[in-house]
Formats: sequence, structure tokens, C-alpha cells
Amino acid sequence: MKVLQINSMLLGSTGNIMLQIAELSEKMGIDAYIGVSQAEQRLNFDFSKKENVKTIFIGNFADFAVHHLLGRLTGLNGCFSKRCTKKFIKLVTEINPDIIHIHNLHNCYINWAMLMQYIQTENKAVVWTLHDTWAVTGNCVYNNWIKCEKWKKECYECPLKRQYPKMYIDNTRYLHRMKKELVGSLRYLTIVTPSVWLQNIVKKSYLSRFPGYVINNGVDRNIFKPVASELRKKYRIENKFVVLGVARKWDRRKGIDVFINLAEKLDERFQIFIVGACSKKLSYSNIIYVESVSSQYELAKIYSMSDLFVNPTREDNFPTVNLEAMACGTPIVTFNTGGSGEVINSENGYCINQEDIDTLISIILKEYEHPKNRNKIRESSSRYDKYDKFMEYINLYHKIYSEMRIIQGENQNEK
Repeated sequence: MKVLQINSMLLGSTGNIMLQIAELSEKMGIDAYIGVSQAEQRLNFDFSKKENVKTIFIGNFADFAVHHLLGRLTGLNGCFSKRCTKKFIKLVTEINPDIIHIHNLHNCYINWAMLMQYIQTENKAVVWTLHDTWAVTGNCVYNNWIKCEKWKKECYECPLKRQYPKMYIDNTRYLHRMKKELVGSLRYLTIVTPSVWLQNIVKKSYLSRFPGYVINNGVDRNIFKPVASELRKKYRIENKFVVLGVARKWDRRKGIDVFINLAEKLDERFQIFIVGACSKKLSYSNIIYVESVSSQYELAKIYSMSDLFVNPTREDNFPTVNLEAMACGTPIVTFNTGGSGEVINSENGYCINQEDIDTLISIILKEYEHPKNRNKIRESSSRYDKYDKFMEYINLYHKIYSEMRIIQGENQNEK
């Protein structure tokens, strides 16, 4: 069996998920390939080769830059990159995968309409893991936090057109119709969502006629585990209660303003520790800011030395940062938005209403006085072990492969 995965990058949660599925696929005897934007890798200063995975780069920096510019100016994000998409499809044709597993198609690296037309013409079996709501909308990747439900019928006059993926001309009606026509007419499409929340959105969209599964994201519990470090000594916070926030890129949706609010309200007993790129200036004496870490092992040390992990995301699918904190034995508090609260139970953390800063502060004080049992928190993460979660994809591949063999046999008999 040959499986080709496609994603915008090898980095971040979606990139790690794709790579880990590919690596497990190879171990299970599946011939695994991945297609990824070359420009996205270079922009993130990642020039490393993934020796154990067969990688096909899509386009180059010039392709990406032109697509990015034209996508913004015309409002037709995802409708350019024709040359590099044609070249990519030619390589895919040579590989002739049995299953194409799609992750994120947005971010101006591939002409998704051309890809859908190829899939339709060749009657390829497709697994599409939705890491956000882009597939069901005209353009935006998250819309629930502004209570927009136009996608249920037809997108137009997008209130998020200046958000990623940014557009200056609103072409969401056209893009939404095109998705319904091209994606909606695929014959062998299976939709996977990491959260029940997103699966419920899919059921209300044009994708509802396709079979759907919930496969939670997984965490590597051999990396993310309680580990000792000298970090508290390094940052001179030995006697502080550390409140941690982690994101790849901080913005309002991720809740950076919540930490600023906490910095203004918490007293000297508490230290806020922020990890991730942030455009805001965090010039507060009780905020330690680290733009990036060198490895997941270093991140595990930060989770482990922290007393409470706060994830104030205003909308998310199934955040892997929650799983990482849990695996390190660190209690979690998150807003009850998207799928972020689906991992929370009474042993590992708290799920509170969005914008309820008073309750958030009371939980911080509660954990300061009576912390949760970190061993039990670590135990609760066993439900999300990456091997078990990603084996669900392997089993799904085999199920689809068997079904396609039967269909192909029936077609041969009819001829």
C-alpha cells in the first residue's frame, strides 16, 4: 500500500502529526510519502532532511511569494501555483498512491482545485484530516469565536477577510461554491477530525454526506514526561509559582492578552512564563518570554518546571500543547472553546468559560494552595499516547484500502 500525505509544512503540530504518521506507516509496512511546501520550510529556517520519510517539495519561494501576493490582491487564495501544482501532480501520478491523506491545503503553496480535479479524475481514495474549519468555509480557518455561521449555507461579506488567509477583495462566495462543487463531488472521501467539536461542525456542512471519524491527536510520552532541570535556577524563579503559556505564534485568538491581564493582577508570588513568537511587547517584570526552544526535550523541561499550564485559546481544534503539558504532569486550565476542553477531567485540570478572568485567577490561587496530583495527571495522558492514536490512522488506511480493492474488483468484473 502507498500513502501520500500533503501538508503546508513539516513544522508545528500539523507537521509533526504528518511526520509521525508517516514514520509509523513505514514501520507497519506501508510505503509512505509526504508532499510539503518548500517555501514554508525555508521561511521557518528548517533546512533539515527527513531521512526516514520520502519527501516531495511543492514549489519554491518564488511560487509561494507570487501566490501569496495574488491571493491577497484578488481574494482567490489557493487558486494560483498552477505550474508547481502541475509538476507535483505529475510526480504523484508516477508514485500512484493508493490513498492520498490531506492535512492543511491553505497558505498559498498549492492549487487545491487542480489537486481535487486530479483526485476526481483518477478516483483516488482520500483521507482528509481537518485541523481547522478552512475546508467548510470560503476562506477562514476559524470563525466560531466571532459566532459566524454563514458557512452552513454560503459564505459572503467575510468578517475575517483581513485575518489569515488575508484577502483585500472578498471572494469567499466564489471559493465556498468551488469547494462545494469540487470537494463535494469526490467519490471516495473520508473526513477525520481530532475533536468532537469539529466533527459536529462537519456534520452541519456540505461535507456531512461523507463518512467521518474522530481521531484525537497524540503525544510522545517518551519525550513529554516529568523531567528535572536547572531552569528555575537559571531564571531565578526557585520560589515562584510558575504559570506557563505555550503557542507557536501568539495572537488574540491564542489569548496573549489574557496573560497580559494576569501580569497586571497577580502578585509577586507568581511568575508568568511565555513560550512562542509574539509581536506584542511583553515588558512586564513578572513575564519571562522565550521566543522559541531548541527541541521538544527542552519544551518538556519547561512544562515540567511549571506549576500550571494556562491555554486561553479562543478557538482551537484539539491543541497538542494540552497533551504535552498533561504528559509532563502539569495541570491545565483552558477556555471551553473549540475542542480544547475535551481532554480535561477533574484529575488533570479545569475548563472555564471564555473571558472568565476572575475564575482563572481563582484557579491559579487554588492550585497555589492545593496543587493537583501530578502523577495522576501524567496517568491521564496515557489515553493520548501517540502510538495508539496514530495506529488508528493505520487501521483506517487498511480499511479504506480493502474497500477500494473490492470496488476495483467489481469494476473489473463489469468490464
